Amino acid sequence: MSNEIKNELTYFNTDNNSIVNILESNDNIMKNYKIPKDRFIDIFIALNEETKINVLKKISTDYTCDLLDSNIVTSNMIWINTNLIENYKDEIYFFKKKNLMSKLFKGINNKLLKKLLNNLDFFYLEDIYNSIKLDSDKMCIFINCLNLSFMELLINKMEDNIIDFIGLNLSYLYRLELLSKIYVSDLNSLNLTKLSRLQIVLLLNTSYESIILNNLVEYETDFIKKVINKLNDNNFKKFFYSMKIDVYYQLIEYINYDRLALIINPTTNQLIIKEILFRIKLEDINLLIQNLTMEQIISSTYELSDKKIIQIAKSLGINQRIYLENMFNRVSPNQINEDIPKISKQLLCYLFMCSSVKPYIVNNLNLLNNNKITLLTNLMNGDDIFNLLKKINFNDKTFILSDLNKDIVLSLSDVVDRKLDNFKVSDNIKYENTNMSDLILIKLINIFLCLRLSPNNKSKLEKI
Repeated sequence: MSNEIKNELTYFNTDNNSIVNILESNDNIMKNYKIPKDRFIDIFIALNEETKINVLKKISTDYTCDLLDSNIVTSNMIWINTNLIENYKDEIYFFKKKNLMSKLFKGINNKLLKKLLNNLDFFYLEDIYNSIKLDSDKMCIFINCLNLSFMELLINKMEDNIIDFIGLNLSYLYRLELLSKIYVSDLNSLNLTKLSRLQIVLLLNTSYESIILNNLVEYETDFIKKVINKLNDNNFKKFFYSMKIDVYYQLIEYINYDRLALIINPTTNQLIIKEILFRIKLEDINLLIQNLTMEQIISSTYELSDKKIIQIAKSLGINQRIYLENMFNRVSPNQINEDIPKISKQLLCYLFMCSSVKPYIVNNLNLLNNNKITLLTNLMNGDDIFNLLKKINFNDKTFILSDLNKDIVLSLSDVVDRKLDNFKVSDNIKYENTNMSDLILIKLINIFLCLRLSPNNKSKLEKI
């Protein structure tokens, strides 16, 4: 048999096993040989390891894409392909077109990565970054081999933590190129200097940080959000107060809560506080509530979810509760019973946390609508819930019981167990020293709890 591989026509009329035998027996696999593309992967899998390596070195890019996409070979193996290495500026396009850039660059060696980065178009850089961003060695090569103008354009696409990485790992020569003029300029000149994104990044946490504020406000929010949390406390406050309100609304969800705590005070714009409370995560509410006055809380929480209202109520400090008690004490005793049902559910929850006000609310629970009562139950203990159930009618009892969260159900269950244990039963099976209405209520609650706490009784509970 000739050392030349058979022509394309012969291959398309040759079965897989025969093609495998031809490839494995050839000492000179030609660069331009063709294998039927729809059968190539099956043929490649059947080859011995030595022949696979030889084939990988010579096949065209569409074949290597198929191998990589099918996870037949690793990224490390793909980079032995002669066609890809010699013509990477053209061939990489096919990997990008098929969304294989991440797989392609996952296993590239550092020497080859450096070579590529010195010559590739910007078109490919974001994909390469996303492929190597978790590899610190490759990221060092990435930021120090890119054209600075490319990195300036790419920085908005990078994760926030890469900002710190650039600050720590950018080469001395790049730093010199970016900052040398700044270090020799006077203050007046610096205030008039237009700083690039990279210059701003490199000046963070330095004695020159204050000069970036005027420049930073001119950049797009995608960049500002990456650096705003890295400003020192004084510069953060200066920058925050210089922001336009529309910029603030775009940035608020990206500002750390420890940063926001720096700017919240009794004079803070009410719209800003409202937006903060609307966007803040439930578990982080307690980080900010202590910085607000009670007036700010009351006027800013009318559109919040019930869960946030409850969390705010639980987070109120002693001074905020004192304010609420003083406010409540200004209500005429003759008006209290009449006014409590008129109070908003938000304010009721806050007042409920005040020990001197709570009894007035408890005494008037039967006058509140079910939505307010249901919300207040989240602030009650088991005994509070039991006493509430004694005051309301049967339909309201079932409504309230069905809406209790799991923690409250367990707390109420403890109360019921305790009360059942306290019953005294005589020899005649008659309850002694027991209020029969309490007994009936306890039995009712106990039946409900048994159903509620058993996952198999969901359908029964819905019927009740």
